[in-house]
Amino acid sequence: CAQEEEWFSDTVTAVVVPPYIDGAEIVRRA
Repeated sequence: CAQEEEWFSDTVTAVVVPPYIDGAEIVRRA
């Protein structure tokens, strides 16, 4: 996941969630 502006992209989206959140569940709901 891009944390600095120089790595930002118009074509890639990343979602960072805390360790206690199931990221796969977020993707399934999206």
